[in-house]
Amino acid sequence: MNRPGMTLVETAVAMMVAAFVILIGFGALGHALGARSSLTRMQDLLSGSSAVRQSLLTWLTAAEAGSAIGVFIGEDREIAGKPDDVLTLAVSHAPPFAHHQTLIRLRIDRDDRTAERGLVVDVLGRDGQVKSQEIAADVMGMDAHFLARDADVAQPWLASWNSSVHTPRAVRLHLFGKEPASLPPLLDFPILAIVTSTQ
Repeated sequence: MNRPGMTLVETAVAMMVAAFVILIGFGALGHALGARSSLTRMQDLLSGSSAVRQSLLTWLTAAEAGSAIGVFIGEDREIAGKPDDVLTLAVSHAPPFAHHQTLIRLRIDRDDRTAERGLVVDVLGRDGQVKSQEIAADVMGMDAHFLARDADVAQPWLASWNSSVHTPRAVRLHLFGKEPASLPPLLDFPILAIVTSTQ
C-alpha cells in the first residue's frame, strides 16, 4: 500500500545523510578558519535562524551517553510561567566539536548582567571552565520533551530525562520568543531530532 510521506526510518536516514554532509562542510570550514577558537567559529556559523536550527538538530542527533563524560540530562523547569528547560549533553563528531567529545549545556539566559541573552550554549571544559556563547538572542523560552528508546511512538513524551547510560530515542524542542509568534518561522516551528546513538 502506497502512502504519501516518509516513514520514521526514512526520516532518520535522511537526517543522518544531512548531518554527514553538514559535518563534512563544517569540518572543511573549521580547517579553513585555522587558529580561531571554537567559540568564535560558532558565532560566525550561527548567524541566522536556519543555522541555529541546523546546529540544534546536529547536536541533539549526535548526543551520546555511556562514556567518561557521556550524559544526557533534560531538566524540566519554568520561570515566571515560561518554559525554561535546560539540556546538558555530550556530543562528538558534531560541528564545531568534530574532533573530540564535548559536554555542552543549552539554556536560556535572561540575566541583564551577562554578555549573553536568549538561547545560550555553554561548553563545559574538562578543566571545569565554562565558555558561553549566545546563539539566538530572541529566544526567551525552551520546552523539551523526550521519547524513551523502548517507547512506542504513540506513547506520551517525557518532560525530563536524566541518564549517563542511555540517550532518548528522540527529542522534541520548542523555542519561544518574548511574545507569541515573535521568533522567525524556522525557530518558532518545533524541532524534532532523532538521536542516532544506540545507547
